[in-house]
Amino acid sequence: MPDVQKAKAPATFSAGASSAIAVPINSARTGLVLVNLSANIISIGIGSPAVANSGISLPASAVWTMDMRTFSQQDIFVIAPAGASTLSIQEFE
Repeated sequence: MPDVQKAKAPATFSAGASSAIAVPINSARTGLVLVNLSANIISIGIGSPAVANSGISLPASAVWTMDMRTFSQQDIFVIAPAGASTLSIQEFE
């Protein structure tokens, strides 16, 4: 039977025009799902500040799932150049 992941409580984060940590470093992290709930683009930085419209960028309603190639326990930074944009977060341990 595969290992069972335990979901943390769902959360949201308001991304803004400056890069900020949306999901803090977590040495117990085993998975992460991010959903852009806004109408604006949200860009993601893994382990370093996010850069607007660069790297992983989520358009409106897009979903990003951390997989074995993108897995990291580092800080997850986000930026939304258009201003306040809501990101939904589901982290697993």
